[in-house]
Amino acid sequence: MSEKDLEQQNSAHEEHPDTRGTLALLLGYMALIVALWSYAYILLLQRGG
Repeated sequence: MSEKDLEQQNSAHEEHPDTRGTLALLLGYMALIVALWSYAYILLLQRGG
């Protein structure tokens, strides 16, 4: 184990891009689904009303 290897492990351990990316993807999908459902709901209300 050289010093460069240790530095790479430390920097990789400090940052969590995978977790942040997954959370961002989940939030994005949830927002998209909510937007689509609300849009469809409004269309249904306009047609029915």
